[in-house]
Amino acid sequence: MNEHKSEGAKTLDNIASVITNKRSRSLLFLIVTFTLILFANGLLPLISGQAHYTADPLQVTYNEYLVMKAQDKLIDLTYGAKLEIAFYEELYKLSNPDLTPEELVMIEPPGNLKVTVYTKFFFESAWWYFDTGLSLVSAIFLFYALFNYLIIRSKDTRLEHVNGENTIKQLNEKYLDPDTFEPWIERIFNKERKIKQHIRNVRFGMKQLEITTPYKVRRRFKNHFKEVPENNLLPVVYVPFTKKERAYLDKKEELLSKLDDEYIKNYVVDTDVKYFKEIKPGFVYSGINHEGVGQDEYSTIRTDQQRIRSSIVAKLFIALAITLAFASILTVLAVSVTKQPLLWVVTTILMKIVPLFLQVYFAVDYNNWFMENQLLPNLKFRENIAMLYLAEMKRQGKLTDPIVINKIEVITKERGKTK
Repeated sequence: MNEHKSEGAKTLDNIASVITNKRSRSLLFLIVTFTLILFANGLLPLISGQAHYTADPLQVTYNEYLVMKAQDKLIDLTYGAKLEIAFYEELYKLSNPDLTPEELVMIEPPGNLKVTVYTKFFFESAWWYFDTGLSLVSAIFLFYALFNYLIIRSKDTRLEHVNGENTIKQLNEKYLDPDTFEPWIERIFNKERKIKQHIRNVRFGMKQLEITTPYKVRRRFKNHFKEVPENNLLPVVYVPFTKKERAYLDKKEELLSKLDDEYIKNYVVDTDVKYFKEIKPGFVYSGINHEGVGQDEYSTIRTDQQRIRSSIVAKLFIALAITLAFASILTVLAVSVTKQPLLWVVTTILMKIVPLFLQVYFAVDYNNWFMENQLLPNLKFRENIAMLYLAEMKRQGKLTDPIVINKIEVITKERGKTK
């Protein structure tokens, strides 16, 4: 009895592990999504008609069709009606083999022949918008479901990602002391980056100024700018200038003044700098660098209950909308399927499904791009920031682990070779 309980408990544990595993859940989501999308999009052409060329079918006699066609050129025969007329003409030819070429051209179906006509173009039909919308939503869901599965699978199997995550985990657990690491991020790492970005911006502005200013304007000040004092400020020159010369001189002196240490200390460190993005400690810890407007990252933390309350309504609304949409489709399928030629049905089904299969390629391609250009570089950035911090701790004599010291020295040497 105990053995049976033990085996049952193991089975439940295995089931629970599958359900709670991200990769398993994403695969299940992909399978269910793919099945529903194929079902909906595959059967939809059975009730939507002639590839949406026209809409709102109406059964009339052939004579009535001719009258309607004369009044409205948009009216057209359905595919099935055209087949019936063609079949009648062939049968008539077989029954009357002695017809002259002129008589063959004049063959017309009987006026009382029942035919089905479409009375609107597709863009006049509400059904076309519903069908097209469903196709778009299907493609989006399929793309997301497949990408979701592929990216989780890649995270679990891509060796570079697994090793990178393990490295970050070890650094977080053993070496990144929040009491010193977080102030270092703010006071040293971000500060130095902001100053360097400011200097790059100014030098880029100076480069653009030189490129856009004609040489005959720059030539006059060539010697004037050769030797710039340590404070980057130029001596005042009391000579007459043209308007362009004055603008060039003022702009260049303004840019040079922004490289002054006093200016950087007073107006750069505590202000916004174009193209500069502050890195938060949370980026190294978890890969997240969020910050609210006027808030630090800790002020944006939300409890589990707050997160659920803020997201459950939207998720329930989406779930109900999807359920209602598929229920409506199944109801329409059950009562409105009309007889159509097999070849036409197969063709329209393929035209609906093929674009969905293209999403597979797009999802695989985006997964590879996302891994190479987002996940792996971010892991390397996180590790590099941590190693810069540890190098600073080593310089201050606060780091004694020989393994980490050796790794820092190796990385430092490699960086020296690449420069």
